[in-house]
Amino acid sequence: MAEGRGFDAIMGVGKESTWGTAVAATQKVPFISETLSKIFTPIQNPSLVGVASPRQSDQGVLVADGGFTAMMTYKTRDFAFEQFFGTYTPSTTAAPHAYTLNDTVDNKALTVAHEKTVSVHEFAGFKPSQLTVTGTPGDGVQYTMDGMAKNQSLTSTLNTSAVLSTLAEPATNIKFHEGVFSLQTVGSTVALVAYAHSAFSLTVNRQHEASEVNSQNRLEPKENNFRESLLSVTLPRHTTDQFQTWHDSHQKLFGKLKFTDTSTQAHVKEFRLNKLIVEQAPANVDGPGFIAVEVQFRLFNDLENDNTSTEFTFSEEIKLFEST
Repeated sequence: MAEGRGFDAIMGVGKESTWGTAVAATQKVPFISETLSKIFTPIQNPSLVGVASPRQSDQGVLVADGGFTAMMTYKTRDFAFEQFFGTYTPSTTAAPHAYTLNDTVDNKALTVAHEKTVSVHEFAGFKPSQLTVTGTPGDGVQYTMDGMAKNQSLTSTLNTSAVLSTLAEPATNIKFHEGVFSLQTVGSTVALVAYAHSAFSLTVNRQHEASEVNSQNRLEPKENNFRESLLSVTLPRHTTDQFQTWHDSHQKLFGKLKFTDTSTQAHVKEFRLNKLIVEQAPANVDGPGFIAVEVQFRLFNDLENDNTSTEFTFSEEIKLFEST
């Protein structure tokens, strides 16, 4: 009898053009873990029939939720990021390729397939609602996508063990030490200032909701609130009060989180952060060692067009660029 083991697992994704219509996976994802599952929400039967035990429940709405965590790589046109952001614009010049954060991502979904030895678990219509990118020296740079899918299949003819086993290997992992975090005040023409950091966490939440109606299938998850974009950066040594000063003055900032492949100097992934406000920057003493500062930022759009930098000609709060 076959036994599933994590080290045998393979994850592949395909880019759907119609939400919930499964497609064959064409990209392998260097995933670490996943939480996707399907359940039918039980409809409990509260009727009283003269006995102490409840009557059997009925099968309710199909719920397929969860996500996955993977290593972030220098791969260009990553389908998971393309479907989350909404638009991918390849460049035909020296300028970098770009992922644009659309207001809505209707029909932008993934088919996610996991080889689990016993079977392949295929989830059609997976729409990532929240993206979190994290980095530390020991863990490298990872990302997590959480969201909702339409359905699950254990008998897919599109995504089989043979199909997943032939997917090309992922690109080079992004390493934490290859990253530079830099900031400047909005309106300034001075170069961005780099800050040594020991950890970061960048989260963009699209606030998707999959409405339940008179069907066992939920409607396509769509945006149901303002996006929320947050950044946390840990500075391991307290050397300046600049962040508290910016907080006190409610100073508008812009910045970059840029990674450059040290083996080639050509591969680049760069998050451009259009407008940030420091929400807190406590420099608390926690023992006899170095005083660390964890700076919390909130990101906003730049509809006021305050940012005059030539690299920030977009209004969204964040944009991802890459080059090869």
